[in-house]
Amino acid sequence: MKKRILSPNAVMLVIIAIYIVKVLAKSTVGTYASSSAQIADAWHNSSDIVAALFVIVAVLISNLKRPEYPYGLHRVESIFSVVTGLLLLYVAFDTAVHGLSALLYVRPAAAAWGQAHLHLPAFAPVKLGLKYLPWILAVSLSGAVCSWYAGSWQMRQGKASGHESIVSDGRETRCDGIVELGTAAGAILENILGLAWIEGIVTLLVAFFIAEAAFEILRRGLRSLVLKSIGGEIEADLKRTAELVPGVLEATKLRTFFSGPVAIINMKIVSRNPLLAQRDMKQALERIGAAALMHHDVTDSKFYIRFAMPEEKPHRIAIGIAKTSNGTAVIAPTLGAISAVYVCDVVDGELRNVVMEELPSSWLEVRLKQKRVRKLICSGKIDPFWTQKLGMPVEQSPHRSLAAYGL
Repeated sequence: MKKRILSPNAVMLVIIAIYIVKVLAKSTVGTYASSSAQIADAWHNSSDIVAALFVIVAVLISNLKRPEYPYGLHRVESIFSVVTGLLLLYVAFDTAVHGLSALLYVRPAAAAWGQAHLHLPAFAPVKLGLKYLPWILAVSLSGAVCSWYAGSWQMRQGKASGHESIVSDGRETRCDGIVELGTAAGAILENILGLAWIEGIVTLLVAFFIAEAAFEILRRGLRSLVLKSIGGEIEADLKRTAELVPGVLEATKLRTFFSGPVAIINMKIVSRNPLLAQRDMKQALERIGAAALMHHDVTDSKFYIRFAMPEEKPHRIAIGIAKTSNGTAVIAPTLGAISAVYVCDVVDGELRNVVMEELPSSWLEVRLKQKRVRKLICSGKIDPFWTQKLGMPVEQSPHRSLAAYGL
């Protein structure tokens, strides 16, 4: 059965509705049970609502098409990710302050010093007993289950629509479940041990997970804003993959960066293939490149590929010629079989100024040096002694026919 994909705005409106229910439930129970952990988590979910609204605005802007922005407006999502990360860092700091107040409550003198010098808020101990515990557990555990399933659904929808900001918000939603499980565990310990100050430890743990999610969102946003590369390992994999395509001599000048969730790949391909073949090569490179990126969890990409001929300095080669029994000229299999040579100038990979010279093999070494030949081509298995004898490389031709070189 095909999974239904909602619009990005519809996804975020569903998530906002879930956050609103959570905020109302946690703030009500937190006030009723005097639970600083519940109230802190309610503030956390309030910031999630603001972050979700940022995501909606970012997605609307990033979908706009403007010719003056050739790479699109996807980086706007990254700006909102940075704003969301900073907002969550503030929430984490405020939550940690309340957790510290709860811990200092154990010693009245320390609590008084903290309120006087650090301006810590006053702390009211959590109310213990079966009158309050079931409500705390009901809100925390139901919230944890809801966070896990809602976050996973949000991530799937974000990946399907190609919006990293929705995926990032989904990860943060799933992290809420860990916080809510910690709140439930803390409430159970408080009631079993009868120690209200455990609320402070739980609140600090909540602050830690909020800060962890904030730093992850900040990292992703800043990565795109400062045009950081998609990573050396991924670039190396892309280069290896591109060079497997037939006709590609080298993939060079690889430059990559993220524009929001989209990986931008700039690549120069060195190839001798003609223009018509380059069009098919480009399609092949984009297809296998996108598949390689998928292995690194990069789901959206754009390739900007340019082609260039190999830089080759003009030089001169010689092709050894031999006669078969029926008088046909072929590329000579050995030095001794050479009865003539084609002396050719090589310019940009093409043979030019081809001149045929008939000469006995005993004159071969002297004549090739006089012609300033850099390389001799034969068709048989190359004997290393030939290179030593001539003082230049001897290369094996892939075929005996002179037509392999257009002769």
